[in-house]
Amino acid sequence: MSAPYPPQDPQHQFPQPQPQPQPQPQYEQQQPQYAQPQYSQPQYDQSYAQPQVAPLVGNAASERVNVLGVVALSIAALHSALSVLTPAFVFRLSFDLDLDSSAISLVLGAVNLFWVLVVGVLGLFGLMRKDQPRLRWTAIGAVVSAGLGIISFVFSLFSGLLAPLFY
Repeated sequence: MSAPYPPQDPQHQFPQPQPQPQPQPQYEQQQPQYAQPQYSQPQYDQSYAQPQVAPLVGNAASERVNVLGVVALSIAALHSALSVLTPAFVFRLSFDLDLDSSAISLVLGAVNLFWVLVVGVLGLFGLMRKDQPRLRWTAIGAVVSAGLGIISFVFSLFSGLLAPLFY
């Protein structure tokens, strides 16, 4: 005979699951637990107030543009843009006019040095003009560009003088 299922013996009985309480809908219209903060306009001490700035129109009209700096930086930018065409220029001159490419390179180096010096001098004159403060950064940029150009020219000159030692 088979034993009744579930067993009636107390040591083989399993605990019966208890019904779980149903959660109450607590998010429907919950009242805030704390009062809403009340903000008021902060009171500032007037002794620390920012000074009133003059309108830009009046200030900008009285300042003059640093024209020398703008011209110097424009020449530097044009010189940098045209240096892309230098290899094609050397190639055409050396084959069309049957010139030595080292002579052409020497002439182009002298032209580059001339333009770097022009940019540097115009930039320095632009820096010395204290009565033209607007766009003064162009004069600073031109002087920096000329300084880097001169350094590049000097290193290129030394490497050209040292090149025969390696052949």
